Amino acid sequence: MTSLTIQQYNNNNNTDPDTEDTASASSNGDNGDSSNNHNNNNKNDPVSVADTLLADGLNALSFQDRNDINEEIHGVSCLAIVETPELISNSIEKLLHEINNNIPNKTKQAYIQAQRYCPTSNYNVGTDSNVNTSMNNNNLLYVNSTEFRLLFLRAELFDIRESALALVNYLNVVLELFGIYALQRPIRLSDFTESELLIFKMGNLQLLPFRDRSGRRIIAGVEGLGIQFDSKLRYKILFYLMWAAVDYNDVETQQRGVVVVIWPVSDVAMNQLKNKEQFIEKQKNYFKGSPVRVCAYHFCVPDRPFFHFLRMIFAYSLENNEVSKLKYHVGHVTELQYLVKGYGLPVDHIPLTESGNVKTHNLKVWLKLRKKLEKCSSGSSVCYSNALNGNISDGGNASDTTSTSVGTLGIGSLSVTSVASASLASSWSMSSSPYIIDCPGSDDVLFRPSKLIKGHPGNVKFHSLIEYEHESGLGIAKASKRIVEAIQQNNGRVLVWDKQGWWIHLTDESQILRKVYVSFRDYKQKKKARIQINDSSTSVFECQDGRKRIRPSSLLSVPPPASDNQNNANANKEYKYYDTRNNEQQSFCSLF
Repeated sequence: MTSLTIQQYNNNNNTDPDTEDTASASSNGDNGDSSNNHNNNNKNDPVSVADTLLADGLNALSFQDRNDINEEIHGVSCLAIVETPELISNSIEKLLHEINNNIPNKTKQAYIQAQRYCPTSNYNVGTDSNVNTSMNNNNLLYVNSTEFRLLFLRAELFDIRESALALVNYLNVVLELFGIYALQRPIRLSDFTESELLIFKMGNLQLLPFRDRSGRRIIAGVEGLGIQFDSKLRYKILFYLMWAAVDYNDVETQQRGVVVVIWPVSDVAMNQLKNKEQFIEKQKNYFKGSPVRVCAYHFCVPDRPFFHFLRMIFAYSLENNEVSKLKYHVGHVTELQYLVKGYGLPVDHIPLTESGNVKTHNLKVWLKLRKKLEKCSSGSSVCYSNALNGNISDGGNASDTTSTSVGTLGIGSLSVTSVASASLASSWSMSSSPYIIDCPGSDDVLFRPSKLIKGHPGNVKFHSLIEYEHESGLGIAKASKRIVEAIQQNNGRVLVWDKQGWWIHLTDESQILRKVYVSFRDYKQKKKARIQINDSSTSVFECQDGRKRIRPSSLLSVPPPASDNQNNANANKEYKYYDTRNNEQQSFCSLF
């Protein structure tokens, strides 16, 4: 069906204009043939095909599943499983058993090959005891670590079978895209060649620096989507972005997932989509190895034929259970922004201008940060301390001028993994510093002189806490302490912006209190100033409190001056007028 539809679409687009006129004339001569042709055209239309795929995917689900998926797409709820230490321990044990005993060897070739690089593991197919005994070794292979396995358990909502398939598929994909070293250590930015990095920096695929309102990371594909480049490089960049989204021990992203926004704005020549059937199958196979759950796909396109065809191809490239997460948005750039904003996505951070140019500033800053962090030796507090001070050399050696650690503090974001792993800076993560943050969490409080952070969920909660404590009437000192306690109870962090391009996690209690104290004081001063402005702007009407405003027409109108001959006639004459202030008629007598 896929190849037939694409072939028919190409044939329809390549139809000669004269042939179209002839066909139109003949169809007008026979109503029955016209109706049949119209139905066939609807079946071959890319929009109809994509809508049919979406409808079939939704119809295959139960009402409850459709409702849950729809609510998660809108950011109303999250399908993540509530985790407990027992659930994690039992699930990992079942996952190992599933991989070693129920997954065919031909499906897990990369996984079997990876076990050969574990110093203490003598991996035998069909047994999982060797893997278990090696988990406490300091040189543990990263694919055998608890954190790595939890990635796929969370991505598949603790479905053991699907998690096992996703894990082995991921290793197969990174082995194909990055090479043998991807089985020995996590993928890095240094795995890209100089020419590949130049294409990476063009910004067709980016990981946005902020989350949506539900705490999900956003992967954006904009402009030409990189279709004009080699497909292997395109997926290489995509998998690096997916890995980077969860590489910082970011449990929130692992649980809540990511949102993919596809926003093409320029026509890509049809001949750049060579072997379209192969393109579809390859993308479908690669997506099976995703290390993170995709909650929604937002496909934003203008109303032009090519983009409808591209939309159909993308729908075909998704699995049946993923098609139901696909949302199509068609319209002008401004219309698309309003539509996407309704799903909780930060439109201001979409790396695309209204004229269709790609924004690359945030991407270049992020790549610079990744490059520095990945050159640090894993778990080196000295290296991370130097990173805070900007003393990381290009060679990755920490400067000798700084030799003290900043301190020790947990990540703090949904820290349920701490029960399954005693070490935050594990051997499989090259960027697990608890002090340098590339993307704030939903409960983090940000301090940066910028309008971009006003809508951050953590800052919204922070200002609500300030308003609540201000109404309680406590002093600034006591109120500030209570606010800090409330932030920490929600596993939030206080982050300050560094000019080098990242967030720094404040761990010193006195500095945190100082930040909160100043914010509380500024809030009181602004509120007091607003009250004074309101009082001063209404003070001229204080004499009218409880009474209606005096209208000019209700004022006493003095009669025109009379002539000398009329003075005697008008003497003691009574004049009447209506007093609108007291709603009654009044009178007075002339004295002349």
